[in-house]
Amino acid sequence: MLHYRLVFNPQPLPGFQLEQVQSNLRRLLRLNDNQLRQLYTNPQAILKKGLEHSKAEAYRHKLAQYGVAVRIEPEFELALDPIETPEPEQPVSKQSAATRANFTVEDNPESAARKTERPQKSSGALGEPLAAKDRLHTPAVRRTPIQFTGNGREYFGIWIVNVMLTIVTLGIYSAWAKVRNRQYFYGNTLLDDNNFQYLANPVTILKGRIIAFFALVAWNLALQFSPILSSLMLLGFIPLFPWVLSRSLRFNAINTSYRGVRFNFTGSYLGAAKVVLLWPFVSLITFSLGLPLSLHQKHKYQIENSRYGLAAFSFNASLASYYLFGLKVLISMLLAGFLAITIHPLAAVAGYLLVFGYFQAGLTNLYLGGIGLAGHRLESNMSKRTTVWIYFTNSLLIMLTLGLYTPWAKVRMASYRASCTTAIIAGDLDKFVGGQLEHTSALGEELGEMFDMDIAII
Repeated sequence: MLHYRLVFNPQPLPGFQLEQVQSNLRRLLRLNDNQLRQLYTNPQAILKKGLEHSKAEAYRHKLAQYGVAVRIEPEFELALDPIETPEPEQPVSKQSAATRANFTVEDNPESAARKTERPQKSSGALGEPLAAKDRLHTPAVRRTPIQFTGNGREYFGIWIVNVMLTIVTLGIYSAWAKVRNRQYFYGNTLLDDNNFQYLANPVTILKGRIIAFFALVAWNLALQFSPILSSLMLLGFIPLFPWVLSRSLRFNAINTSYRGVRFNFTGSYLGAAKVVLLWPFVSLITFSLGLPLSLHQKHKYQIENSRYGLAAFSFNASLASYYLFGLKVLISMLLAGFLAITIHPLAAVAGYLLVFGYFQAGLTNLYLGGIGLAGHRLESNMSKRTTVWIYFTNSLLIMLTLGLYTPWAKVRMASYRASCTTAIIAGDLDKFVGGQLEHTSALGEELGEMFDMDIAII
């Protein structure tokens, strides 16, 4: 019966950092620094051998949850002459000893220990490296469209109650209104026939809004009686902006879950300061030439610091693609201005509407299309013309109905965004989610006790 072995690949899987994978390997295989270094310098380190193919696949998938890449190779046993001919002893160098090391993963990867074995000799063609198609296992890839199942009439009932109670309570109910709105839209957004959940506590949101309200009142009073004091207060608020951004992103991430696994956000204050202060300043002093860089860094900060359980997201959109997109937007704006001069101002209005739709759809496509997670990724194909048409007709109908069309407008846009978004799933999503659930079940409500503010990412 043919058996298989797992050969270690030092390159981490997409969505994982090298330091994170090395930390996981130390824990899984109980390696010290020297043993870990030996593992990474050995091009043929074997983690497990003598496996059936189904068992090897199960190990490969389990290790992939920790960012560890392996390839599955068949083992060939060669029956030679039963009479052994002794060979003269050769001095063993440090390098050859390291090359022969095998690192074994036990049946339970959590309690794995490192072992070493003497490698089997091979000769002839059997000793040559296998072809790439035989060494690498490519997981099955399938495309799953994102679905939105909400409807305007159903959401209208939630929306009108939110509006009335917010007015009656002088804005206090707005925190509960926000949670109900997000719960509706998250709950009606389906990935692979499973919906998302929004778990925030409205009281936590209300606390943050009360603090922000009193800070704003204090600043306005200072503005009336002491412009110098108000200026000093404004300068004092500036260092808080990065903190507000990072806390807001973490609050919303931790209070979002999919199939029982919560998201998380681990961005630092320094990273947020670059997003809020540094890159916008660069855009300002370069007369908007740094705007694509600012947008790219903002999206990269949000995505690469996001987690689903323990798995890290990756952001694969290049800076060049953002600059190319910015160049197209600039050319479109110049053409719209040219229409205003040469044809008619109304032609410029139509042109700028098209530019707006191109910007909204194009930036969303760039942003969502760059998101990856442990081999899975998203793809977005929003149409510029359709986006313009939806925004234009939604705005017109909201004005004609004195705002009553707002629920239908929101549902219409959410439905369109979902219909243009596809998840490219590599491998078994059920096993991936199950692995994250197993290791994040202790992530509790205490992580959600922080301020919340609305921060626009796109």
